[in-house]
Amino acid sequence: MRYWLINPGHDDSTDSAVRIHFYSALQRQSLSLAHPCMDIRLNADSERRSSVRLAAEMDLRKQALAKVALFSGLTEEELVKLAKALRNTPFIKDDIITRQGAVAHWLYLLVGGEADVWFEAEGLERIYCATLKAGDVFGEIGLLTGAPRGATVTAKTDVLCYRLDKQNFESILHERPELADEFAHVLSDRNEVLSAIRSDHAEPEQVQQANYRSSIRRFFGLK
Repeated sequence: MRYWLINPGHDDSTDSAVRIHFYSALQRQSLSLAHPCMDIRLNADSERRSSVRLAAEMDLRKQALAKVALFSGLTEEELVKLAKALRNTPFIKDDIITRQGAVAHWLYLLVGGEADVWFEAEGLERIYCATLKAGDVFGEIGLLTGAPRGATVTAKTDVLCYRLDKQNFESILHERPELADEFAHVLSDRNEVLSAIRSDHAEPEQVQQANYRSSIRRFFGLK
């Protein structure tokens, strides 16, 4: 990795910041730095401790998912399934988490830190929409319909998210296709907020829900 400095006198702090961003990007892809030649770890009863930590992490994930309106209709078994599928996804302050117009089939559940939402109008400076905090979700339209991102989200502070991919959500919808109606209602409510910020003329709620329901069923191949 190579970068250039305007002021060579700031090399130490800049080098540290670059390394932090680089390490965060590796973590988001489940990659790690190479270990030293000698890597000695002394842990007593490590298997038991590992299982305890894993159980505690799963409980935290289930609690976080249960508080999200999008998942309020899921059963305990379905929540457990999603909790196991979540991926820890860290971002450093000022990172772009999602960019408006990009296509990504996943959502983020914010569990630590704060993130800002921006609407980028063509030819204008981006417009601040809101600040997301722990417990908030974004990217659900991309997960459920495959639509491009409707706004840009940036890390206001260092951020930790859980990420849920489409393939880990697909089996639940195929087992219970009726959930598409509930998800369409949630997406319609969320879209009204963004439409107000963008000064769009939103479609009637029933029309929005019908459109989202159709998009969800088509995207997941539901009958």
